[in-house]
Amino acid sequence: MPANLTPPYKAAEQRYREATDDPTRLEALNEMMQLIPKHKGTEKLQAEIKAKIAKLKKAPAAKPGGAKAKSLDNIPREGAGQIPLVGPPNCGKSQFLKAVTHAHPEVADYPFTTRVPTAGMMPWENVKFQLIDLPPIAPQSFEGWMTSLLFRADAIFLFSDLSSDDLLDDLEQALAILKEHRISLDHPEFEVSDEDYSLDEVSKRTFLIANKADLDEDSIRLGFLQESYGTKYPIYPINSQTGEGVAALETDLFRTLKLLRAYTKTPGHPADLNDPIVLSIGATVEDAAYQIHKDFAQRLAYAKIWGKGKFDGAHVHNGFVLTDGDILEFHLK
Repeated sequence: MPANLTPPYKAAEQRYREATDDPTRLEALNEMMQLIPKHKGTEKLQAEIKAKIAKLKKAPAAKPGGAKAKSLDNIPREGAGQIPLVGPPNCGKSQFLKAVTHAHPEVADYPFTTRVPTAGMMPWENVKFQLIDLPPIAPQSFEGWMTSLLFRADAIFLFSDLSSDDLLDDLEQALAILKEHRISLDHPEFEVSDEDYSLDEVSKRTFLIANKADLDEDSIRLGFLQESYGTKYPIYPINSQTGEGVAALETDLFRTLKLLRAYTKTPGHPADLNDPIVLSIGATVEDAAYQIHKDFAQRLAYAKIWGKGKFDGAHVHNGFVLTDGDILEFHLK
């Protein structure tokens, strides 16, 4: 039986993964326990949540006072998704971030330039994705805080360097290091079975960026990359200097993350089409209200809807399933 985890449950699980202290983790776990569908398909996950709640309740309380060091993985999620950039040293991640966002990471022609995470927003139509440039993945250099950030990611941009004769070895080594930290990088269409779903290990939708395409004469190294990884990941040859190849990546990211955009309006006023609510495909009117605020969803009586294939201003119930481009006018109890 499929788990059929709901958007409110997934939002609570995201808060659990983003939590930086035990009280916040416990609060999120309790909410997850309340929201998880109760059936045979979720029995294993329910047991895992209960075990984590029990462990946190037994944990000694943190001592008050004292300055707290800023955690490098504590980057607030923004936009339609949080996408870390990972790869071996000197693969051009920072140059890519600089090219597609307004961020200003340090860019140099020597390895291990990136030491701390740098975030920037990548626009696609009226949606923005948060990209995070991470330190390189290499033996003896994997930063422990990166595990937490990668666990929370909505997808991964995995970089390879088409200017390097060692690109296949470097990529294999990076994937092995991530696997040691319970992070599997898989095709965007891959779905973890309910039996294998766990809070302690993750499978991440991955887009393989074949960077520095301009330095691969006759696309010879790209051919090697496609032969070795073409069935495991979608591959995007990209020139970070010019931005060539980025448009296809952005479009496929929105599509394969299975997202939709909904808009809101107040009575007598047009909708703001520049500021969508971004939801997963299959989301309902109630899910859209929940994303605005939990209390707002609880007070929701009904909504009016405008959109393709719909009667303008039709009344719809809270469980009505949305499609991309729908406009909602909420009415509260």
